[in-house]
Amino acid sequence: MTKEKYTHKEYNWLDQAAYSDEVLHKERLIYDPSNSKVAKWEVKDFVNNDGKNGRNSSGLQSIVVEDVKDFKTNKNSDTVELTIAYRGTQSDKFADLATDVNIHTGSVQGALKNSQFDQADKQVKLLKEQYAKQGKKLVVHVTGHSLGGAISSYVAYKNPDTVKSAMTFSAPNVYSMMSPDIQKQIRDGFFKDRMQNITNKHDIIGRMNEKAPYGGRQVVIDNRLMGALGFLGAHDIKSFVFNNGGSIDTEPIKITPHLIKKAIGQYKQVASMYEEKLKSTNKKLRTT
Repeated sequence: MTKEKYTHKEYNWLDQAAYSDEVLHKERLIYDPSNSKVAKWEVKDFVNNDGKNGRNSSGLQSIVVEDVKDFKTNKNSDTVELTIAYRGTQSDKFADLATDVNIHTGSVQGALKNSQFDQADKQVKLLKEQYAKQGKKLVVHVTGHSLGGAISSYVAYKNPDTVKSAMTFSAPNVYSMMSPDIQKQIRDGFFKDRMQNITNKHDIIGRMNEKAPYGGRQVVIDNRLMGALGFLGAHDIKSFVFNNGGSIDTEPIKITPHLIKKAIGQYKQVASMYEEKLKSTNKKLRTT
């Protein structure tokens, strides 16, 4: 059974927070999803590689958080326990869409130098070194939705001595991006108690490359009403429902005018981005 630090609902809330630029600040507090008056996490570090103001343009955005309840324990212990949440695909960010295509095609380009995957891997290794200098061992839990979930899986596979668990939502399978040695570990069940991915049956992104071996447990829910909105509706991070204990529930969300409007907007954004990319590609082909 996957050894997760938080409930599904808490991980999902962290993943939603990772989509907000407001949390990209050290010491920013993130509140408990079940009690908006209680601070649950504090942001200890973040990555904002959006290409603005001279920053790296890989597109990686992540937050490193510490559980408020762990402050005293981490301070007085030889081990520091943190959680990293990775932002998922943003339809208006070409770097994200290009990375999604790499995953879908099984291309190893997604793992090349300075990609989001490479940057995330380096972030974990750098954090490990920083705490090692303080005489502390680092234990990390990773989480993410969509592309953020794929990055979480990649980091978990690459850093088994540091990453204790990976809880992801609607994450494409990154098996084809891993080295032969890691692929063998995946097939042999080395990660089976460390990783879990939850996706909707009607979500073609979350089920991307699903026939390839996966390191942990795959949970496929059948949320038909969200699926009725199309794959973007089924893929939405807010399409998941949780029971009173915070675990994933298969109870479908009711379709509302707001959800329909949101799904239509998402379709338009994605279609527009791919249309512009196609025009750009055709233009380059004509000039070569």
